[in-house]
Amino acid sequence: MNRTSAAVRMTFLLMFSLTTLPAPAEMSDVTAAVHALEKVRDFEQVAISPDGAQVAWVELLQDASGAPSRNTAIYCRSRNDSAQPKRITAASGNDAKEHNIAWSPDSRQIAFVSDAEKVGAPQLYTANCSGSRPKRLTSLTGYLDDPRWSPDSKKIAVLFTEGASAGSDPLEEIAEQRIAVVTLATSETKVISAPDMYVYEYDWAPDGSAFALTSAAGSGENNWWIAQLYTLPSTGGKMSSIYKPPLQIAIPRWSPDGKSIAFIAGLMSDEVSTGGDVFIISASGGEPRNVTPKLRGSASWLAWTSPAQILFVQDSQGKSAVTRVDVGTAKIEELWAGNEFLNANMWLGSLSVARDGTTAPRGLCRTDRRLETSNFGQ
Repeated sequence: MNRTSAAVRMTFLLMFSLTTLPAPAEMSDVTAAVHALEKVRDFEQVAISPDGAQVAWVELLQDASGAPSRNTAIYCRSRNDSAQPKRITAASGNDAKEHNIAWSPDSRQIAFVSDAEKVGAPQLYTANCSGSRPKRLTSLTGYLDDPRWSPDSKKIAVLFTEGASAGSDPLEEIAEQRIAVVTLATSETKVISAPDMYVYEYDWAPDGSAFALTSAAGSGENNWWIAQLYTLPSTGGKMSSIYKPPLQIAIPRWSPDGKSIAFIAGLMSDEVSTGGDVFIISASGGEPRNVTPKLRGSASWLAWTSPAQILFVQDSQGKSAVTRVDVGTAKIEELWAGNEFLNANMWLGSLSVARDGTTAPRGLCRTDRRLETSNFGQ
């Protein structure tokens, strides 16, 4: 079995005892360890292009003192290129919060969010991997998150919270996070989801005609636990609930043939703590079906690799595992397992996978920015 990993995030913990202070020699060892950790680089996100030829990632930056800052940088390079990675930035000579990268389906462009023009006022941009000047698409006032390209690469959807900013207190004012769709040819932006519904996650239908989304009425901070699964026309209109779960659901993903929607369902403590079994439901609604009823772990991320198969990451017996399930037979195949924590997008155990369903980035080493790829299908 190919024991490789996707973007590996490691968490370092220094544990101090209040009852037994270390001796001077031991204290110097602790100080040296702290100084070494200050040089470690941290990665917020990694994304491989659909054709598997290029990889982009988001790296957390440090301030002048070497401490972590609020700013992040986007880099991109070809898988087979030995040259230094190219930085993609909308900033001119200064750093900014630049993140939320998403490849276009044709692998030609990257969408990302940046507050380069005004701190705390993010806008949506597109760029290619050559390092050329990005193009600004929006002039919105509010918070932007999770850009997603339409299947034909002509539009980009994004989660938009009007009037909000990163770090704002959701308890001070109820602001709904909604789906906005940007047309690339004209930069026209249209907010299409209901003004009284908070959208948590979403995905395009494969023909671009609709969205699958998890949503709840009222405060997004308070109602994630009762969110339902909806569909919504991509031009706007009525949101239709197709499933009201007894527990929590996350990561709705439309099947490539447009017939089904997959999601993870289970008892979850918080929005960033996805876990449970993998389910599929007809795109028109009905009773969902558990396709991992005998799973000896907890799924945290999924992606369709064909109309018949789903790739997912699970926490299984203290290890991370990359697993594939046949949705027709519920046959589960473990492709990789290890002690590393697989993470392509900040919090959840996850991957970024190319269109072939097997190629993913691995070895994003924090100390030398070394980047390799792995094929889980071999």
